[in-house]
Amino acid sequence: SCNSGTTPPPANRCITQSGPSAGKQCVFPFKWAGQTYTSCATWIWGGDNQGKMWCSTKTDLGDNHVNGQGEYGFCPQTCNQDDTVDISGINTRIAAANSQPQDNVFFPQEDDIPT
Repeated sequence: SCNSGTTPPPANRCITQSGPSAGKQCVFPFKWAGQTYTSCATWIWGGDNQGKMWCSTKTDLGDNHVNGQGEYGFCPQTCNQDDTVDISGINTRIAAANSQPQDNVFFPQEDDIPT
C-alpha cells in the first residue's frame, strides 16, 4: 500500500465504474440513512447490485447524499482495498494507545510492597 503520511486513502479519489453516475468522482464523506461513510458502502437493497459497493457523487452542505437525482454510482474494487474500515484519526488513536500505562503498572513495584 502507498498510504503513508498525509496521502488520502484510495477511496478519496474513487471514480465510479457503473450506475447512474458512472465516471464521476465519489464524494466523501457522505451521509446516508443516518450513517457517515468515508469510503464506498455496501448496496443492501437487493437486485442485480446486491453486495456491490456504492458511493454518493453529490452531497449537500451537510454532507448528506442528494437522493432522487441519480447522483450515485458503483465503485471499482480498487476504491476500498485499503479503506474498508474507517481509519480516520488512526495515527492519533495509535499514539493514544501507546501513551496508555504499560504492563509494569499492573504489578506492584518494590517500594509499593508493605514491609
